[in-house]
Amino acid sequence: MEAITIDQLINKINNWSTSHGLNEGDSYKQMIKITEEVGELAQGLLKSNDEQILDSIGDIFITLAVFCQQRGLKLADAIDYAYRQVEHRKGSMVNGTFIKEEASVSPMDEIIEVGPLLANSIIKSRKPYGKFWCSEELDLSNNLVYIAIDNRTGDAWTEEFHDKEKMLAWLRGDTEIDFWEEAE
Repeated sequence: MEAITIDQLINKINNWSTSHGLNEGDSYKQMIKITEEVGELAQGLLKSNDEQILDSIGDIFITLAVFCQQRGLKLADAIDYAYRQVEHRKGSMVNGTFIKEEASVSPMDEIIEVGPLLANSIIKSRKPYGKFWCSEELDLSNNLVYIAIDNRTGDAWTEEFHDKEKMLAWLRGDTEIDFWEEAE
């Protein structure tokens, strides 16, 4: 049997969810289901029941995928976003728990690349706070467009650029935008 990818699994879950009408369900109720599955994982861990642990991890993944679908998000974008938050994190293990080193740079100053669905969600919901950019959209001439989102204050200021370095400079606050130059 050929191995299945995470993307293929997510597609199967989304198709199943749609066929059962869960994609149109209440995400607040879905959150209760996620919490229930996390409780079952804790129970399996306390009982050292590996079968229950494995089943609970799968159930958590499925309930999270459905939750994302209900909210118009992509689970892969959420995982990618979270990983970008931890990939360069430093710290040490203390009594079996990873304790992160306090960052000298505020997370609000970090510039994070996101996918187009997450970018749209940030613009609409004004959360999470921070600086973000996306390059997945094309303009009418099929040129790559960079979308910069400064949501440190919850106002989701957005600007469109054709040059990645200018976009990053704007997010860092290194430059003011010359709108006439950008329009050319």
